[in-house]
Amino acid sequence: MVRLNGIKAAFFDVGGVLLESAYWRKADRQLDLALKESFPNLDFRKLHETWAEKWSRRNRAASVEGFETMRNMAEKSLYESLVSLGCIPTKARVRRALDAWYAAAERNAKAMPGAKRALKRLKSLGYRTGIITNADWNVVIPHLRRAGLLGLIDYKIVSSRLRSYKPDQRLFKEALRVSKLRPEEVVFVGDSVEFDFEPAREVGMAPLLFKRGKNRGNAGFEELLELLNAEGSGKRRRRARTANGRPPHCIGNPSPLSSGNGICGADAKCRV
Repeated sequence: MVRLNGIKAAFFDVGGVLLESAYWRKADRQLDLALKESFPNLDFRKLHETWAEKWSRRNRAASVEGFETMRNMAEKSLYESLVSLGCIPTKARVRRALDAWYAAAERNAKAMPGAKRALKRLKSLGYRTGIITNADWNVVIPHLRRAGLLGLIDYKIVSSRLRSYKPDQRLFKEALRVSKLRPEEVVFVGDSVEFDFEPAREVGMAPLLFKRGKNRGNAGFEELLELLNAEGSGKRRRRARTANGRPPHCIGNPSPLSSGNGICGADAKCRV
């Protein structure tokens, strides 16, 4: 296997990489309960499908037309979804439902299997760690804390702080600025070709597509540790070989089965 040479830091996407996406299903049920009293005949499966579609469309527009927080997008797209399904919601009702949704998600936030071990291993070997994520600061930070990962992350590049969303390269360049590292000294692990792999590659980082379930990415946590030679002493570094004519730091090809939506890989709702 080709190994990465000269890497000093590993940055990660959050949703679907460091944090599981499944705990949001429990949050969905809390949102349904919060709305059911007012809309007992609502088709909640259809609501979530419509909400995901409208939120995804609004998220992409925000990347081009102007910044809007995830919370604002969630509220507006949920309100529009309810109206489109024949409901007459109040904005206060929508906000209360979202409060219940976010609270349930924070209570149940859970690390991806292997994430904590990988971060600890990287830290013990002297690598620096960070995140580059499309999220609201006041959501993603409590989730990482609840999952036991926050203290293992050195740099936190969060879209709400920069008022921009991936694939904007400004987030990746900010990671380089705060870490004071050159692009070739950073590996970035994400689960989206468009929002993670490509912009990381364009700024010169070593991009890795996270392998999860049916996602045919080229690296999970164990593969990352092996690529960084971290399962050995952590001091040996093999010179990277060029594979199939690609630069040594660009390992593998992005998978056509990867998330590709820049959100979380579980569905189209932009969460963390």
